[in-house]
Formats: sequence, C-alpha cells, structure tokens
Amino acid sequence: MEMYIGKLLPNGQVQHINVDYNVYSCTTGICLKNFYKTGKRVDDLLALGNLYKLGPTPYGKYTNGDDKVHCDAYIRDNNNKPKGNRAETCPSKDTFFALGHYVFLYQDGCWFTKGADGIVNMSSPAYLYCIARKEKNGIDGLTVKTLDKDGLHNVDIQDDIKSWSELETKAKQEEKCFYVFRKNRLVAALNQTNYHIN
Repeated sequence: MEMYIGKLLPNGQVQHINVDYNVYSCTTGICLKNFYKTGKRVDDLLALGNLYKLGPTPYGKYTNGDDKVHCDAYIRDNNNKPKGNRAETCPSKDTFFALGHYVFLYQDGCWFTKGADGIVNMSSPAYLYCIARKEKNGIDGLTVKTLDKDGLHNVDIQDDIKSWSELETKAKQEEKCFYVFRKNRLVAALNQTNYHIN
C-alpha cells in the first residue's frame, strides 16, 4: 500500500509523489503538518520524486536505516532511474484523492487528507481527534491483505474499524481470511477456519 503526497497547482491539477507505506499514516500527517509548512518546502519535497521514507527534511542525503531526519528518495539516495519515479500530475483534486486511502494534499498553506467524513483539513479538531483515536486503537500502521487464486490483495481499513475485534468481525462478514502485516512481518491471520480460495 502506498501513500500519496501532493500539491494543488494554480491550474487545478495536483503534482504528487508516492511514499512506500512503511510508516504510520498519522506519523506522516504530523510530519507534513509540522515540517512542510511552506510551498517552497513542499516543492522541494516533490522534486525528490517517489520516496521509500518521508523525513522531516528534503535537504541532504539519507544516510542509513537509523536516519530519522532525511527523506529516503528512490532517485537521489538509491540511484533508481528517474523514469517512473519522478513526481506525476493528476488532472484534479478528485482524481488525486481517489488514488488511495492515505492521501495528503497541500493547498493554500494547509494540508488536507481523507477522514471518516470526507476531506479534512489537518489543522482541524476533527483530524486531531481522528489521529488521537488511531493512536489508541492499536491497528494503525497495519496492512491487511486477502488471498485468492490471483495472489495477495490489500484490504482498505476505514476509520470505523477501531479494534482487533472489529477487524475480525469485518473478516467474518466478508467471509475471507485477513492476513495482517506490520511492515513486512505477518502478525495475525483472522478468520482462517472458514476460508477457501475460489
């Protein structure tokens, strides 16, 4: 699962990059809100292209896995080819927000993301409440996948899922086995007994 970070352009299009989903989405939002407050800094972030990891500064080279300051960019830090790793452009905000569940947009000096009730300003009390709730429920930062004859597929976990028991209930309702990962490590398999690949 990827996260998308973008900036609204004057023509209504959105320039954006992908970030590997290897950090909590609430941490990403907090990092953007606190360290990417100006259009210039956001432009410099987007100029890096796709990222393995978002850090508080787009300036300076990523050093190693313990580097908590710099972004880890595909092109600059890992010598990946620019083709397919540069910032891309969506025709509109709606198209940008449809890319995925973890989407962050910089517009008019503010950051916006998806919330339970649509697009939320990340400075709003509703967003701050959502972040506080996610930090308490223990399922933020997890990736949920299902398996069928075509392989593993991501499952979108919406904000209404607040606990492991609700995640188990969702697996039973969908009559699927949910494989739950934290980063690349399998931490649970939910609803295994009633699962068959069609």
